[in-house]
Amino acid sequence: RLPVFAGEGVPIQTWELRRRAWWLMVFGVFGGLMVWAASVALWWFLGVREHVQEELRKQELLASLGAMSASISEGLSGPIDAAIGHIEEMEGRALGARSIRRVAKIKHELGRLDALATNLLEFVNSGRIERSEVDLATWVDDVIARHDASRVFLTMEADLPKSVEIDAVTLGRALDNLLENALDISDEPVEVRFRRRGPLLVVGVHDRGPGLPQGVDVLSPFVTTRNKGTGLGLAITREIVEAHGGRLTAAQREGGGATFTLALPIFDTSELSSSASRRIFEPYMEDG
Repeated sequence: RLPVFAGEGVPIQTWELRRRAWWLMVFGVFGGLMVWAASVALWWFLGVREHVQEELRKQELLASLGAMSASISEGLSGPIDAAIGHIEEMEGRALGARSIRRVAKIKHELGRLDALATNLLEFVNSGRIERSEVDLATWVDDVIARHDASRVFLTMEADLPKSVEIDAVTLGRALDNLLENALDISDEPVEVRFRRRGPLLVVGVHDRGPGLPQGVDVLSPFVTTRNKGTGLGLAITREIVEAHGGRLTAAQREGGGATFTLALPIFDTSELSSSASRRIFEPYMEDG
């Protein structure tokens, strides 16, 4: 018998094999794409879960530190105030030169202890802010005026917003902390630059001090490189900045010293996911 043809010069058996091979290839490609998509989804899910777990651990740690700090601060405040009162009473008496020096030293150390108690309370409350519309130039002038303005080189770019919605008191305290640290460790003038970078107001504080210690997160609570530091100033600063929806980073400065970059969104980012928020900040954080 003559073979049955499916088309011109093509036996039906050969044509059927080709059709099946084509469908097998389609299903193979589709299956490969599905496996790839599942792998990407799993990778994304694991990354998000790890980030969420890390944030939860951080929040739990901060909550524990906050509770401990509040308890310590409340326990210290009363005895410190009483001790300072007794010292001031002694200062009013006729004392010898040696006793005067001892009293002055005791008063100085009590002052440091009182500052620690105050910083502990500030750390506990640093995440609480009350926003209002503030004239940016006036606010900056007020902050700089609280320091040795002759040692601060201020630069403000022309395209900055005229006003910003911030908590002027707490954010002013955050910038105060950065300026105090920079002026304390640097003999040269400290550069402060205000810039607008995309949707962000970026503030860079640049010093010519010894730089950042290797392997140390100076923004973490109770971490300090100063002999008489409490280790809370920069931690308070970061909490205040993050309460505003912003970011604070620290980096070595080219040529020596350190750069602290504070970035605040000009618009409200509270409804954005953490990954979307990170994408807003990442292109600009290195440019202070």
